[in-house]
Amino acid sequence: MELAQLNLDKITAAQQARIDDWQARNAASLAATGRPLPGGQPVPASEHCRVKAAAAKLERARDRAAAAQQKAAAKAAGAPGPVRNITGPGARLMPVRGGGFIQGCNPA
Repeated sequence: MELAQLNLDKITAAQQARIDDWQARNAASLAATGRPLPGGQPVPASEHCRVKAAAAKLERARDRAAAAQQKAAAKAAGAPGPVRNITGPGARLMPVRGGGFIQGCNPA
């Protein structure tokens, strides 16, 4: 999660630097020729596509961390885990021809 936050900060800072550079070049162009740079003003850093993608990655990382914490808390609380067959270690869930599953194994 910290890596995603660092990546978001780095991308946001890079985009803001591009915006500041454009504004400086635009001011110089206005002063020199009286005309602004062609094109338009760049979008704010928070609305840039790369910044939005990095923010989405950070949000997914936060969601994964929260889910991991909930899972750890449930495990610590003694919630039962998945049911396992302890009498036949080779047994597993196998599909049945009519649909569904049974606990069984293939003889060797």
